[in-house]
Amino acid sequence: MGKFFKKIVNIIEKLSSKPRIDGLEITGAAVKYSIMEGGDVRTSAVKLSPGIISSGKLADREHFVEALAALKSQISPEKKDKVFRVNVVLPTPLVFTQSFSVPNLNPEEIGESVNLNLEMISPIPKDEANMSAQIISEHDLDYEFFGAFAEKKEVGAYQAALIEAGFIPVSFEFQAVAISRFMKKTSIISKKLVLVFEVSPDGLELFILINGNIYFSYFRSWQSVQGTLPSIPRDVFDGAVVEEIRKVLNFTSGKFGISPDSILILAPGFENEIENVVKENFSLKTGRIISSQIKANPVFYSVVGAAMRWQSDEDNKNLLSINLGGEDLSKAIYDEQILNFVSLWRGILGSVLALLLIAYIAGALFVVSQYKIATANLSDFKPPLDTAKLADLESKSAAFNSMIQEINNVRGASQDFYTPIKHLSDLSAADHITIQSIDINSISSPVNISASAPNYDTVLSFKNALSSDSQFSNVNLPLTQIVTQNNNSVSFDISFNIVQ
Repeated sequence: MGKFFKKIVNIIEKLSSKPRIDGLEITGAAVKYSIMEGGDVRTSAVKLSPGIISSGKLADREHFVEALAALKSQISPEKKDKVFRVNVVLPTPLVFTQSFSVPNLNPEEIGESVNLNLEMISPIPKDEANMSAQIISEHDLDYEFFGAFAEKKEVGAYQAALIEAGFIPVSFEFQAVAISRFMKKTSIISKKLVLVFEVSPDGLELFILINGNIYFSYFRSWQSVQGTLPSIPRDVFDGAVVEEIRKVLNFTSGKFGISPDSILILAPGFENEIENVVKENFSLKTGRIISSQIKANPVFYSVVGAAMRWQSDEDNKNLLSINLGGEDLSKAIYDEQILNFVSLWRGILGSVLALLLIAYIAGALFVVSQYKIATANLSDFKPPLDTAKLADLESKSAAFNSMIQEINNVRGASQDFYTPIKHLSDLSAADHITIQSIDINSISSPVNISASAPNYDTVLSFKNALSSDSQFSNVNLPLTQIVTQNNNSVSFDISFNIVQ
């Protein structure tokens, strides 16, 4: 079933335009947003009150949705009903990670092998987990993958809240993945083994990059650092930094046989402190993650990295990117793309029908004008006195008149669609009705139209206008055909007869 969905989605994507997908990051302290358009980056953020997010989980849905509504007002104050599609960065405490290897199998078998390995190493029961993996290296005998896991119900809680607030999640990932993408896209990367140290609102995160790919990710929350203390003293903070860096160095030494020769720091406001601690306790080169390409505050680097994900299809091929949305999200995306596809091509067909109608009207007007020109030319014609030539001209005139009569017969037999259609167009424009398609076989048969309106009252007003108009009769508006759309507009079908 999964392969079927992928094939259908691929066909739809090729036949429809792709919407913009932005970045949205959730932390225990704030929700952040990033929009990328034409190389420009716009960012926004709304702070979260303590207790809304607890240990990465959504604890206060009502206030979280209110914060999302405030964020949406910042992004698009003039279009409050607009829906935004987003790549969501989940809170780091919600995500577990682990690397693993699978044999170098046939491409058709790799996916099944990866899923089986994920189920075996998952720290969460497989029925309660969303899991995903991305390839980090390929060898002659095996592939190495970086796997991620999150509780299904917690991801579902965020997904439902986001949809309620007008944000449609297209994918879910986590901070280390988004930051590594940002570093790769902005050339802040080393081909060597590099340790990245990040201080975030949720805690300390350390991850290993080789050629820009994540091999290892480790997180320690502020709660575990603070313990029972009322706050975190400086010496406790420094001790935690030293302890976590040493753990990761020991891991890389045992895993790869080498240790990082440098550490890159992303800790807005804490860079000097971290650098001093590293220099005093380790023989590592230090550097800061600062981009000259992206004009954004470093606190937004991860959410900018999230917005970069859907700028390229290469970042979203199977097994090349993490998506913790689960199977339900894939089906939701498929359903939405079907609706977008139908809406797009319904508009295209409506436009084609309108063009055909215009072409028909233009053709009718052309025939009439040619008839008038021919009639005028005939009335001005004066034959010469030459009898032979006169006879020849009379013969040609008779043939010409016969042609004119045929044109006149065609014109007389044609049905006048223009007048009632033009009147219908004026009535719809007066009520702000958008006609999407017209089905009319003849002037005497019922006319069926599909249209949309700003609201339900406008539909009723349009129906009453048709009913009271002498040019139309038998106006029928089925209530079952009135459908309210996501943006509160209304689509409907209506039929009537044209009074001849």
